[in-house]
Amino acid sequence: MPAGAVTIRGYRQDLEVEPQAITVGTSDLADVAPSVITTDPAMLATVTGDLNIVDPGAGTVTSVVLVPASVYNEQLERGPVPLGLRDPPPPAAPDVSGSFSLTGVPSGTYKVLVAFENDQLVRDPDEGIAGTQVQEIVVERGQATAVPESFKVTGALEIVGPGKERPEVVEATPTFRWVDDSSEEGYDLVVFDALGNVTWEAEVPAGNGGEVSFAYAGPALQAGMYYQSG
Repeated sequence: MPAGAVTIRGYRQDLEVEPQAITVGTSDLADVAPSVITTDPAMLATVTGDLNIVDPGAGTVTSVVLVPASVYNEQLERGPVPLGLRDPPPPAAPDVSGSFSLTGVPSGTYKVLVAFENDQLVRDPDEGIAGTQVQEIVVERGQATAVPESFKVTGALEIVGPGKERPEVVEATPTFRWVDDSSEEGYDLVVFDALGNVTWEAEVPAGNGGEVSFAYAGPALQAGMYYQSG
């Protein structure tokens, strides 16, 4: 932790923790002992909303998660999900196809992420239509909170490789391959490092309904580093 004033907050389903302000020194250790405010369901919040799945392809259902805004990475459009802040509750498989509801939510400011997991669905990438943006909500203690806008969700591109199922080791100049969506005129391919910094980006022409193959042409990827593309 860098030196200075910080506020420690805790997030978990069915638990409200008192935020604690501390000052971090340049060398001293800071002892933090946040106290539990409540585990009473009536004092925790419920977050509701809905989504519309269009042209889903192989995907039929998805999930919805909440990420505290303070730890959300804008570039990667992701962040750590506190235990339990998911519909359906973990470890259940995704099952949301319309309305969703998350209970036992502690107060705070959250980003709402739909189709976040590997379920063959994505938030629609067309920024020119409604329901395609990540939404931010402020949750008050014990209050019901409705996500103001319905999300539009659509089928994900079928990835051929690399990383179809999980992260995998690649060469310094990998080739990205996916199945073409015949309705698209082209693609924007972006490679990020683990911190969300853009390593390389390119415009990729459509593949005429077949497989799209495009070689990486940016700075050499560093051995042992984690990257992702989108």
